[in-house]
Amino acid sequence: MWSSLRFEIAPPRVRAAPARADVACFVGYATVRAGDVPAGVRAQLREFGWEIGVSLPQGLPVVVESHADFTALFEPLIQEGSLSWESYLSGAVRDFFAQGGLRAWVVAVAPAGAAPQVEEEADSAIDKLLPGFVASTPQPSPHERTQWKGLWHLLGIPEVSLVCLPDLPSLLGDAPTTPVIDVEGPVVLPQFVECAPPAEPVPPQYLRRVPGAPRTGLDGRERWGKALRQAIRWLSRFRPDVMLVAALPLAERGSPAEKNPLESLEREGLLASPDGGGIASAWLQATWPWVAGERTRNRPGGIAPADGLLAGLIARGALEQGCFRSLRGFPIEGIRALEPRPSPRILYGSPQSDSEVPERLTVLGPATRGFRLLSDTTLSREQSWRNGGVGRLMGVVRRSLIHIGEPFCFEPSGPQTWRKIQQAVEEMLGDLLQEGALAGFRVRCDRSTMSQQDLDQGRIRVEVEVKASTPIERILVVLSVENGQLHLSGEG
Repeated sequence: MWSSLRFEIAPPRVRAAPARADVACFVGYATVRAGDVPAGVRAQLREFGWEIGVSLPQGLPVVVESHADFTALFEPLIQEGSLSWESYLSGAVRDFFAQGGLRAWVVAVAPAGAAPQVEEEADSAIDKLLPGFVASTPQPSPHERTQWKGLWHLLGIPEVSLVCLPDLPSLLGDAPTTPVIDVEGPVVLPQFVECAPPAEPVPPQYLRRVPGAPRTGLDGRERWGKALRQAIRWLSRFRPDVMLVAALPLAERGSPAEKNPLESLEREGLLASPDGGGIASAWLQATWPWVAGERTRNRPGGIAPADGLLAGLIARGALEQGCFRSLRGFPIEGIRALEPRPSPRILYGSPQSDSEVPERLTVLGPATRGFRLLSDTTLSREQSWRNGGVGRLMGVVRRSLIHIGEPFCFEPSGPQTWRKIQQAVEEMLGDLLQEGALAGFRVRCDRSTMSQQDLDQGRIRVEVEVKASTPIERILVVLSVENGQLHLSGEG
């Protein structure tokens, strides 16, 4: 029930930030508004190394602290002929703040538009979120800021702890369902009118038409799995302190994937580890089903994936009770229905057996009043990494270790430096112990943690063992920062 971390002190790739567990980053599609960039946004971009002109370029990361901040910089609506709907990126940001989030970053990779309908267009659209998804696309350099696109911008935003790709379910190349038509016009009360003239047609401005929500078949789920697998591998290599929050695609009506998504993931091989072709990972928190409410009326099909909503709940939980505590039972604001509507057997199991769906997926479900989060889990194959609070706690510890190690990057390796590092790490872990996140910890930074080669090269290794308050098995995690590269490996 102890978790071990070992990290090395070396020059970092980006400036680290004090540990937070409530800041999300949304990478998706939105059209930048024309006009001058507010002075505050220009100053923020300059602080993080970006010099811009009068207008905001497409694709740069910007921070927002409300949905109004988002709409001041980006168009929230998409219009295609007679169709008009809220973009998935705008909707996810709206849900994040509605559930209690306070701060988010937005990377709008390209202007928003209608979802692609063919595989080539879908792959190209996903490639803008995850450079390298298309094999012919060159990978950006982690050391060259001007090459960063999409998810790669996380290299320059060290405070982020959660990342969402809200457009992904709509970029899988599947045809949408039948469009939803919603007519809004003036209210006319019935009355007797002598020699009444023929009724006037409803003016066009009163007609609002949104497209249907995209439903995904086998090919789309394979593309979805490929995208998440790439994102997980990237995070494990470059940002192991960040968790990916993703919504399962909306399955075709009546399909096995709609009735039991976990069995579908298992059948399609997606519950294997990323190295085995799946997406089962402690870096992924997958949520199901989709939601409907007042905020989703203007979105495709009147429903929305719940990744932005879950990110907001995680942020609220971190602010109210600490990131390490489970969110199970948290109330969800503004929801009136689920799509699909899960059966009680899926949510709670049958008298003969328990349901495994809430053990692997973060599930939303009905409660006595309204809707609540029925589970808070990652998709890891390892039982010890399944608890969402444990994953978030380890993210905080990782970010804190990097933040502590930065001042010592260019200090000479020796007993005096080792003692300073050990003392700083012990103080940080002591704070977590007092907050109730940890049940104990051990820190070592001496000759026993470093080989002669480490000493000759000036490399410093610190070994940290932590015991989380949540009952878990022993976890071994190796966190290494060397020559500007961040590596992580872990096992139960």
